[in-house]
Amino acid sequence: MSLVRRALMEHPEITANALMAQVLYEVLAKIAPWERLATKEDIASVDARLDAVVERVEALEKGFAPERWAYYDAESYVYGYPAEEELDVVVHNGKAVPLEITSTPKRGDLPVAKRKAEVYERAAVQRADAVYVTAVYIHDRNPALVEAVANKMGIRLVKPESFTGEAGEP
Repeated sequence: MSLVRRALMEHPEITANALMAQVLYEVLAKIAPWERLATKEDIASVDARLDAVVERVEALEKGFAPERWAYYDAESYVYGYPAEEELDVVVHNGKAVPLEITSTPKRGDLPVAKRKAEVYERAAVQRADAVYVTAVYIHDRNPALVEAVANKMGIRLVKPESFTGEAGEP
């Protein structure tokens, strides 16, 4: 009797584990929405790419200083009633860029973002070099109109398809 056969006869759990792994792999391959399951090489490749992304983010963090700006709008300028305002501001080389982050901007959100930036300019006594609104997608029945209104107001609307180049490139 061969050594392998003897080991399998004495330890049937080895065979059971191997069969379960094969069955599990075949089931996952059939129900998974992708063509094949990830291999160790695939995971290593993704891990290497993730390391590169982390390095780029760290480099950007060294060159840009984000800050959360909070202010009580007693004059009711932004909403028409007194309210606590919050705004993200990125400061780079002495320039301030107010940034409104939202998942789904609508037409009505744009004037609010603009007024928040104007309150920031008055209260912080620092000129806003640009106003950005970032979004995952535009939640409006007419997305092109939202983009046109943003352009007319001088707001730079950033959405996923806006990211085409390397860091810092439009």
